[in-house]
Order: sequence, then structure tokens, then C-alpha cells
Amino acid sequence: MALPTAAGGWINARISPDEKRFVVDRIGNDRDARDLWVHDVAGGHASRFTFDPGDDVQPIWSPDGGRIVWASNRGGPFEIYQKDASAAGQDQLPLKSGGPLYIPMSWSPDGRFIVYYQVEPKTKRDLWVLPLDGICVGRVGRL
Repeated sequence: MALPTAAGGWINARISPDEKRFVVDRIGNDRDARDLWVHDVAGGHASRFTFDPGDDVQPIWSPDGGRIVWASNRGGPFEIYQKDASAAGQDQLPLKSGGPLYIPMSWSPDGRFIVYYQVEPKTKRDLWVLPLDGICVGRVGRL
């Protein structure tokens, strides 16, 4: 299957759980920062998903396809944001970094956890789990 192309190219393409859409981070035509775009696999429709002045990268679909999580440096270091996959509503910040970079890697199949890595000078890259039920974050290892 051939997918549509975009000026500036795509990075981090992720297919939705229902395999009807995919999300990518790409450079827009009007600036150098990366934004997320959601495309139909059939190639008929693409819509911009993020609009902030920072770089939005590393998108991940929730297991049910209802939400997308990503990293953004709009407030300084990369932090984890999420929003409804329909693009309705505001970007939410479930994890504010406060210093080190946070980059999402995966969403648990039950939708309860996001696995991300934290970049810190002393420890390099550490894997962490972010429970989405509001309970504390736990470190699981190093990359």
C-alpha cells in the first residue's frame, strides 16, 4: 500500500489500532518546528493535530484509538502531552518534566500506563511508567 507523502518528510509514523489512520510528526510548510498530522490510510484526508510553536514528536495511539500521546518542547524540555484523537479539546499535560526530557515510547494494551524514557545527564536514559489513574510514577530500568 502506498501512503501519501508530505513536504519535509515524515518521522515517527504510527498506525491507529483500527488501521484506518496514521499519525506522523512532520515539518509544516510555514515553519521549521514539527507538528503532528493525522492521515487517512486511504490517502484522502490529512489534518493538522497540533498547532503550538514548539516541536511535537513521537506520537503514540492509545490502545482503543481514542487518544494520542506525544512529546513537546513548547514549554522548555520535552514533556508528555495527550489529546483526543479526533483533535477535539485542549492538549493535556499528564506529565510535566521539571528538567529532564520525557519521551513516550508505548501505551500499555489495557490503556492504564504509558511507558516513556527520561533523559538525564547523570543516568542517561531511564525507562519509566506513567500510570494514568493518578498514582505515582515508577522507574523500571535503563536503556
